[in-house]
Amino acid sequence: MTFSISKKDLVYGAVIAILVVGMSASFLAYKASANDSDIKSLQLADNDIESDLKETNSVADLPEGLGIPGNNLKHLNCDGQIEYGNLATSTTYNPDGIYRPDFMGAGSNFQDINGDSLVDYTYNYQNLYGSSAELGSLTKSCVYLNNGQGWDRAYICYARTVVNVNSGNIVESEYRGDCAGTPSGNDKE
Repeated sequence: MTFSISKKDLVYGAVIAILVVGMSASFLAYKASANDSDIKSLQLADNDIESDLKETNSVADLPEGLGIPGNNLKHLNCDGQIEYGNLATSTTYNPDGIYRPDFMGAGSNFQDINGDSLVDYTYNYQNLYGSSAELGSLTKSCVYLNNGQGWDRAYICYARTVVNVNSGNIVESEYRGDCAGTPSGNDKE
């Protein structure tokens, strides 16, 4: 068996090969020029970010870190402010806070909660724990309102209760921050 190709097929094949090589070279040249412009635009963006950081201290407006006066760590850290802050503490719950953990959802959220079109910060942590005899509940929550120039702490709460499962009585309680109530004469300490 012999194999033969016509001159016409040979010309078509050569034209196709030349077109493939030409388009590949054109594509490679395009990618090389696109990478150069991408790198240049990324370098320009990095320079802009660096100059912005030099012009403004972007963390200066955030709440005092960990709630410790004089601490220069500025960040939104509800847990740290609850644990290390000098918050009012009580065994009585204050239900009259303007913000309540039940509306916040779980975790950290940025949303406008006061209707001023500025994004506010909410944090809510809830945990149930215990045994067959006692059930504990722990809630940590904070609300920081954006005032356009920085953040104002509007609400902070640490609420821990342990309930006897059989009697339904609270056997331990601790409330800190805005949910810490003032015990009345009828309250048991």
